[in-house]
Amino acid sequence: MLEVRATYRYEVGGQAHVAHQVGLDQRSRADNIGDWHERWHRRLLDAQARGEPITAWVNPDHPEQAVLEREMRWALAAFRMPFGLLFTAI
Repeated sequence: MLEVRATYRYEVGGQAHVAHQVGLDQRSRADNIGDWHERWHRRLLDAQARGEPITAWVNPDHPEQAVLEREMRWALAAFRMPFGLLFTAI
């Protein structure tokens, strides 16, 4: 199981920032749900090897917050849903 970790720099309004968050879920650095980690691992390594930039999505209200993947991981949400429903019911 791969763990995706990244450190990236970006600039907003002349201000330099450093961030580490890849996906929206801050708690999930490694899991075996789908191939999300493998795809991001490969994408980051390829970009680094080529010296190419990757788009970071920055929160305009808090430019110190950024993320590389802004899409919801529906497979992860579906996996967690029964646990949330079960504990709510109890």
